[in-house]
Amino acid sequence: MTVSECLKNWLGEFPGFSTNTILTDRIDTPDGTLSLYKSPNKTVVPFNDGSKRVTEYYQFFFRGETIEEGQRISNHKLMEDLEDWIEERDAGEDFPDLSQAGNYMCEEIALSNYGAITSQEEDNAIYQISIVMRYVKERN
Repeated sequence: MTVSECLKNWLGEFPGFSTNTILTDRIDTPDGTLSLYKSPNKTVVPFNDGSKRVTEYYQFFFRGETIEEGQRISNHKLMEDLEDWIEERDAGEDFPDLSQAGNYMCEEIALSNYGAITSQEEDNAIYQISIVMRYVKERN
């Protein structure tokens, strides 16, 4: 399992989703699609013992219907609820379990950008939040 998969599993626990299936690097599917993209920027701080602190950025996308005002409001509410959920889990140190990916331990998960529309079509839009995850990778 990868670090990204661990994050996807963790996000899948959010009670606001009608499905816990989060796709990897894909959003060109119907309404209700959830997807996670790993951003290319990454910061690595090496330590003398061979371990390192890694900061990675992820883009989380949700495709929602936007024909009616009520749908658009509901989409915004879903994103705000997800933002609150992530912040609460971070405050409670209820982080993604990265041990399934190797000798990793999450130290922080936060939002670097809050929900916004990144793409809009005639009857739906893609909403995005940016997630930052900081973890330690212990030396093998």
